[in-house]
Amino acid sequence: MDRSIADVIAHCVFPYLFLTGSWIHAQLVNMRRFKPIVLTHRTENLGQFPFEPIYSFADLPLLRRAWLQLSRNGMPASWQRFLYGIARKKQARALHAHFGDSAFDMLPVRQKLQIPLITSFYGADISMLPQSPAWRDKYTRLFEEGSCFLAEGPFMKQAVEALGCPAEKAVVQHLGVDVAAIPFVPRKPGRQRRVEVQVAGKSLSVPADTKRPDAVRILVAGTFREKKGIPLALEAFARVWKKHDQVQLTLMGDATSQQRDQAEKGRIFKVIEQHGCRDAVTWIGFQPYSLFRDLLYAHDLFLSPSLTASDGDSEGGSPVSITEALASGMPVISTAHADIPEVVKHSVNGWLSPERDLDALTANLLDAVTRPEMWEEMGRRGRAWIEAEYDVKNQVRRLEDLYCKVLTPAG
Repeated sequence: MDRSIADVIAHCVFPYLFLTGSWIHAQLVNMRRFKPIVLTHRTENLGQFPFEPIYSFADLPLLRRAWLQLSRNGMPASWQRFLYGIARKKQARALHAHFGDSAFDMLPVRQKLQIPLITSFYGADISMLPQSPAWRDKYTRLFEEGSCFLAEGPFMKQAVEALGCPAEKAVVQHLGVDVAAIPFVPRKPGRQRRVEVQVAGKSLSVPADTKRPDAVRILVAGTFREKKGIPLALEAFARVWKKHDQVQLTLMGDATSQQRDQAEKGRIFKVIEQHGCRDAVTWIGFQPYSLFRDLLYAHDLFLSPSLTASDGDSEGGSPVSITEALASGMPVISTAHADIPEVVKHSVNGWLSPERDLDALTANLLDAVTRPEMWEEMGRRGRAWIEAEYDVKNQVRRLEDLYCKVLTPAG
């Protein structure tokens, strides 16, 4: 379809785009049958996730924002009035809200425009928010008025339905990755190349130099949030390191300003200090998404033991970082959490243990470290699985098929 005459789908992303939102960017840039536009209240990380057109309320001149404050067109907030005006002007055929809370905020816009609203759930919006009675009431209304609700896998789909979403409105839609942009590289001891990163204004080589040419390099990457299970990952690593000092771990990520994340950061570094493994762990903080891709190839194994947090937060689906690691040819050590078992197959392309089971996680990590002869075949199986089920181009085609279905009148 000619993009100049394609139907417009307005993607509602608040903000566009947070540092770990690569999967949203991948959906946008791979659209072919529809023309995506982005509606947002503010922008960030545009250098990492370039896209046009983006319509941002915060980027408006001050006088224009002031005028919207005074206008009356049925919208409760000035930014909603702005987004409504853009969607109407661009003749959007549907709204696609990313995250459940964003979808609820877009209900007044949907009602005014009288067009379908598609909602993608991703994690905390389905595991944490509904713990509040107020949000359960909001979701009841959202499920009534929304046209379609997308979940990353069957586990999340069941969670969406358990909150009251009609089964006929809930759809499994995998989050794809750009397989063509992630080369397959067989993992073999000693074949890694180094990657230069910037930490505190200084250049650092990752993996760190080692006198052991047979060193096994392990990558852990994620925001310092309880559901990521990073303290557990470090506990398991420390146990293995005390038996096999050839292992090294790179820790990519940091805490947000939220108090709960800062507390998790404290727990993470406490584990490192308690086990005296600081020299074996290289912490590089938050890094650009493009550098994460490079770091995959500097490591042998990806360790990502997600769990349900004490406040109910969970992955909901499966971290896209796991999908990308498998696509690159890297075996993954993870947990039977949420929809991760849909991506990581135990003893096929990685290892799975029960949530919070340190002994089982350690045993799996030890198995992975001491049996490098398994890495290449596991990596090939992982790559084949991602190509078959998680290639972003195939997933976006399925998403566009869904748009067609939603936009086609019944009967």
